[in-house]
Amino acid sequence: MSIKDKIIKSREQAEGQIGDKVEGDNLKNSEYDKLEELQDQILKLKESLLRQAADNENIIKRSQRQMQETKDYAIASFAEDMVEVFENFHRASSVESISDEGSISNMKEGLEMIKKMMGDSLAKYGIERIFPLNEEFSHEYHQAIKQVSDNSKPNNSILEVVQAGYKIKNRLIKPAIVCVNVINGSNT
Repeated sequence: MSIKDKIIKSREQAEGQIGDKVEGDNLKNSEYDKLEELQDQILKLKESLLRQAADNENIIKRSQRQMQETKDYAIASFAEDMVEVFENFHRASSVESISDEGSISNMKEGLEMIKKMMGDSLAKYGIERIFPLNEEFSHEYHQAIKQVSDNSKPNNSILEVVQAGYKIKNRLIKPAIVCVNVINGSNT
């Protein structure tokens, strides 16, 4: 039942109740006027309450729709940047053959441009590369896959980065996979 139908039904019921009371009780005109005034106030309050409930329902539906749209298209801007990088990789990989030193140099230069474009796009969205070579090992951002002993380097330092890690602001996306220096069997 629509809000309008509820208001009409409520008004009809109230008018019927007033008519029944007037006929049944033989109220005086002033009492009848007072009763009618109070009944009108009740009707107006009911109508106002129903409208407010409808407004609240519409606000909830609109908010849910906006949240869904935000969720669905949150990465649209990021996707546009990544599509551009992806297309550059396609153009680079479509080269039929590399025959001379100049072509190799051009290909390398093109790949460096794509790498920079990709890095700039990631940085634009707060995505940071973690490449901790020669830094101290941290369980928070690094995953050790190998322990090496080198007395010329500080204990617990990273000697090799197998794969870079990534984070968005302070949240880790992927840890850097590393080899750690462990001197005299100490644990990291």
